[in-house]
Amino acid sequence: MTDQNEVEAEPTLDEENPAEGTSETPTETGTEQGSSPTTMSTPEVDYSQYDEADPDDGFSGGAGLAKMLMTLAVLGLVLGGGVYLAYSKKMKSEQAIELMTESVERLSKDGTYPAVSIVRDSLSRALEVVPDHPIAVSKLALLEAHSYMHNGEAEAKSRAETQLAIAESGNFEKAERFAARALIDIANDQQDKAYNDIKAIFDRGAKSSDLFFAFGIAQVLKGELGAGTEQIKKGAESQTNNVWMATVAADAEYRHGRVIGAYKIMDQVLRGSSARLRLRYAAQKMYYGLMFGRNPGKLPYFEVNNRLSRSEKIFKKDMETAKFAHGQARSEEGLSEVPGIVWGLSPVGTAVVALTHGEAYYRAGDLENASKKAKEAEVNLKKVDPSYTVRAELAKVHLLKGRVALAGGDIATADKLLRSASSKTAGHHSYHAGVAVDAAIQHRQWDLADQMLLLYEKASYQKGGKKLTGKKLKEAKADDYDRFLRKMKIALGRGEDAKDNKAKQRYGAEILDEKEGLLEQALSSNTPGNARRVLNTLKGNTMIMMGKAKEAKSHYESWLGNEPKLMATPVVAEALGRLGIAMKSWGEAEAALGKAANLYKGKGYDVYTERRIYRNVAQLYRARGKRAEAKRYQALADGKAAK
Repeated sequence: MTDQNEVEAEPTLDEENPAEGTSETPTETGTEQGSSPTTMSTPEVDYSQYDEADPDDGFSGGAGLAKMLMTLAVLGLVLGGGVYLAYSKKMKSEQAIELMTESVERLSKDGTYPAVSIVRDSLSRALEVVPDHPIAVSKLALLEAHSYMHNGEAEAKSRAETQLAIAESGNFEKAERFAARALIDIANDQQDKAYNDIKAIFDRGAKSSDLFFAFGIAQVLKGELGAGTEQIKKGAESQTNNVWMATVAADAEYRHGRVIGAYKIMDQVLRGSSARLRLRYAAQKMYYGLMFGRNPGKLPYFEVNNRLSRSEKIFKKDMETAKFAHGQARSEEGLSEVPGIVWGLSPVGTAVVALTHGEAYYRAGDLENASKKAKEAEVNLKKVDPSYTVRAELAKVHLLKGRVALAGGDIATADKLLRSASSKTAGHHSYHAGVAVDAAIQHRQWDLADQMLLLYEKASYQKGGKKLTGKKLKEAKADDYDRFLRKMKIALGRGEDAKDNKAKQRYGAEILDEKEGLLEQALSSNTPGNARRVLNTLKGNTMIMMGKAKEAKSHYESWLGNEPKLMATPVVAEALGRLGIAMKSWGEAEAALGKAANLYKGKGYDVYTERRIYRNVAQLYRARGKRAEAKRYQALADGKAAK
């Protein structure tokens, strides 16, 4: 992560804007200024009775000596008791600080599900020593609020409310308290309240990564995806090992379609000695790699299941080791083991791992196992409350189930699930809507693709939770390259499947019209770096679809004559294979399609991309009159035969 939005590490509100008439600013040890944790005033003793005593009154002779010794003994007990109490108080305060420090360090270095129970125990023990301590109470409230958001535990939400009641009655001016309250408000569908409350705190001059984080989530839920994502990332960048923040920050990037950004955020929390214990986050990283279409970590879809299975075995073994070490350490301290620890994954963690397996199976064309893993993920997510992170994962499950149904030909079920993935379970999820469009195109379901494109537009063109209208809507559409690209692919697919030549010409004109064609509109939009490569191949394919093979050849010669290196890219190799078929240059077509297939597989594209190549090869052999070969490759294209 970058440090362009660097903020102060964990400041509290009273450091920035202390409440009037108070002196609660924490010192480096976490105690309050104006009081000492290491001393205690000795009970007052009236010494004046001895100052002017008569020399003969009680301090001469045997009886006087005895009286004096008894008085000194009593005085010693009184003074000694005060010193002991002060020493005891000092030791207890230091113990509490040590427990709080240990809690923060454990979450930073560990971040696993069992760690939450251990940290909860440590903070609770600190509060036994120093009841109602502002820092300990606020941190425990935030721990429980995060635990609810991250794992959907209803009990954690109740515990957070308990600690917040103490913090709010004591008016603890701590950022953790305000962040915890905001997260619980968000959990109660009161994101507007959370937004307004934190904004008021910011107006007082406060700075805190926890507040940035909570504020960003409220913004996302209000429909301010861009601004909210930046606030969430600002909070996460100040706590780079915080898996709770990293998960939400990665999801925000993912919603934006910045899948590599999401991948890199999860990669950040998988560094160091604790990485092997963070199975949930390793699976999450693999998931984002799969959704990118080709894994930026050089792990293609057909290796994910084996790699993840090995990680699961290592994780199970390491958990057993951690469980033993924890029990031994507690025993040495004379303490019993922390109750309620689950030495493994939470239901949400289990769902994330299953979902990643399912996504890899889907990309391998194994719909049966993909369905089983999707169901396993869904069952686990329904065991807990539908918190923010739980809903995000459930949306991914519906996206997977919808594409599995689509690949299996169940269009009605696919429509229902894909809509849920983009709206019901995770509102305004434009990235999921875009994936739904692409899946419908990939499986050549053009009516569904049109419907999903409308869903994409509905999810994309809004601000502050409200739809864009008029000039702003027109500008947003005109600048959306992805929309034009998808519309071109749908028009091209419809043209290729049309049997009527007039329909082919109509769809072709829709793409290539020099004034209002989709191609020209795409070129005028906010195009990415590889746009011309993709658009030029679409232009050539459209010419071929319209029966203009010679014009397509001239187009490719003119374009690639200036950029010959592009012929080594899979999308261009595939286009040249199609051109070879149209020109009846069988050898060139076969070589180009073979090259494309190898390039796609080497880069980790999914099996459905490979099947598209097989469909072209089947077309090649049909054109050559080789029926047996055409039949074999068509079966491969339909996923009905082994290679």
